[in-house]
Amino acid sequence: MKITYISNEGFMIEYNNKCILVDAIHRGEYPPYDLISAEILKKMQNASPPFDKVDLILVTHHHYDHYDPYSTILHLKNNPKAILISTDYVISSLEEHFQEVYLDIEDQIRSYSIEPDSKISLEFNGIKLRILGLPHAEYLVKNEETGKYYNIHETVQHLAFLVEIAEKKILHIGDAVPKTGRRYSQLYDEIASERIVRAN
Repeated sequence: MKITYISNEGFMIEYNNKCILVDAIHRGEYPPYDLISAEILKKMQNASPPFDKVDLILVTHHHYDHYDPYSTILHLKNNPKAILISTDYVISSLEEHFQEVYLDIEDQIRSYSIEPDSKISLEFNGIKLRILGLPHAEYLVKNEETGKYYNIHETVQHLAFLVEIAEKKILHIGDAVPKTGRRYSQLYDEIASERIVRAN
């Protein structure tokens, strides 16, 4: 299995003639997080080698250090075999901003709204995929009027992915943060009991 680091939390996973991009097609506009070079971004947009063999594009959530709608839709248009899997919010952003192109690539898109602490299992062309509903890490901001802190990521739709290809497993949890003794610890424990590589 070959795992190539792209930028920030973006990876390319290759194994058994399968190729997956996860949180990789983004513009990385939030320093100090790693930025994608213009050359690599253009190759992803054009589906040029080595990105011409991508089977799945997985996006955990809509933040621009994980996902760029313009670059993603270009890749889908230039790589008709690629399937995009993400949240309802991510998919609706594509449909809203790129209506004409969206109609051309609509068959390549799958959206999922998964309740926190829930999961579904799917399979795409020999790639087994478990999609997990895990919350985005907290980002507390102080309300200047009340003096209280609130989590601005409370409503972010966020997925994690457990990918299995020929009995090899990769877990990518995006911006979720495992915390023992919390609401989601049972789901994390279930995942951790498997023999996996954690890509995060």
